[in-house]
Amino acid sequence: MRWTCSLLVAFIPWTLWALSQQPLLSKKDGKTNNFAVNVTVMALDNGIPVEKRWLDNVLFNSVSRIHDNGVVELRYPSGLRSYSVAGKEPKTRFKQAGAIFPKRGWIKEEINGTPIYHIQTSPILDRIKVKIHKLTPIDYEWSAKFKEWESLSQLDQFLLELILSGDPDDRDHLLKVYPHKFAIESQNGRTAYLKLDNFLPGSITHLRIKGCMPQRGWFRRVRTHLTSDRIIKMVGDIPTIVKSINTMTPLGTMTYASAKNEFIAAQHFGGDEPLALGKYRLRHRNQSTSFVIYGMTEEDHRIKCEGRNNVWLNNITHEMEPMGHEGPAFFRSVGQHLRGSHAMGLIHRAFHLGNIGYTMSGLTKVPVFKDLEDAFRLDIKTSIYERAGWMFNDVAWPIHQWAMAMEPGIESEDYARQFLEGYFDGYVSKDVVNECISPLFARKMDAMAEGPLDIPDQFPHLYRAILTKELME
Repeated sequence: MRWTCSLLVAFIPWTLWALSQQPLLSKKDGKTNNFAVNVTVMALDNGIPVEKRWLDNVLFNSVSRIHDNGVVELRYPSGLRSYSVAGKEPKTRFKQAGAIFPKRGWIKEEINGTPIYHIQTSPILDRIKVKIHKLTPIDYEWSAKFKEWESLSQLDQFLLELILSGDPDDRDHLLKVYPHKFAIESQNGRTAYLKLDNFLPGSITHLRIKGCMPQRGWFRRVRTHLTSDRIIKMVGDIPTIVKSINTMTPLGTMTYASAKNEFIAAQHFGGDEPLALGKYRLRHRNQSTSFVIYGMTEEDHRIKCEGRNNVWLNNITHEMEPMGHEGPAFFRSVGQHLRGSHAMGLIHRAFHLGNIGYTMSGLTKVPVFKDLEDAFRLDIKTSIYERAGWMFNDVAWPIHQWAMAMEPGIESEDYARQFLEGYFDGYVSKDVVNECISPLFARKMDAMAEGPLDIPDQFPHLYRAILTKELME
């Protein structure tokens, strides 16, 4: 079916060209955009789906959006927007797509008996915001220099400069012109990826740039989004776990304190190699914002909870694949790797499945822990009970995720069991297994949203096992 649609779309341009010469619309960039838009709206009017990627590849100086009602919207760097539609009820459909004053100054043309309507608007707020952003570009400075800069090809140096500009128009340009080299985690994310022409030392093939997508509001201020955090608070010798709301998280980037902490922590946790740390001259609640550049030996694969299953998610291509028979053995090695970090006093603090990736060692997937901005090393003076509390926090988070979808016989039960066996060096008591591999574990963890949760009281077997392990080592 996909091939049939592709063939139909491929033949539409030649049919239209033969039927009529396309008029040049007054405010558009030229015949190229006009022709591509007409091809697209005609295809949509005939029920033929058109991929946004196909349209973006032939447009000049604009990025498209294809609405569900058949309207094609083009967005230009100046803030100008163009809307086009074929068929009936253009005014209503333009309104649905967000066009302002949809019948003022529209252009109508007709191709093979089908009317096509075009309208251009210039939202005043968008125009003002663009002007402000152009007058106040984002500058940055290196806090830890990118020593491998000269080893990059000239093209990669140019592309990395565009990425670090933090400008959404530059990102749109890169996604459109260099999709084979540039990718982003998501439109509302904070991480971009660059595939390198030349390998860097250590067989580095890709750069992961975290914090390079600041979402700016008015007056250069970075927007804020809310995140949740889990912290350990001691009540005497009893560790309690508390869920708190963090209102200091900048959207699309990081505070300099978090980025610096992650840059240092990554040198101890292993995995992706931290190559550089930069600071934007851009403020968020009176704090500097920042980015970290990592070197990767392959694409960025993470674990994703997909319903009751865990899958591999490629953060660059956004493709997913099942874990298959590798899952249990991999989670056993995750538990071993986490215990090794804890033995050195290293706490991840935000250890959930989405922060676990892998790197290849021959044919074996080796766990890599990512997103270390909250990570820290326990002080030597920290009490054994508080140490066990922080370690419980790391161990409990993935078990909590599995427990929410846990039923007897499904894969997540085996994943949790193998993870625990890896953490405790192959032996887990029956009491610990029964306490963790149960939907009740998730319900108890969720209760911390209502107030501090007494860890030894609510999870006595897992806490005691971690405490004993720490005492013995």
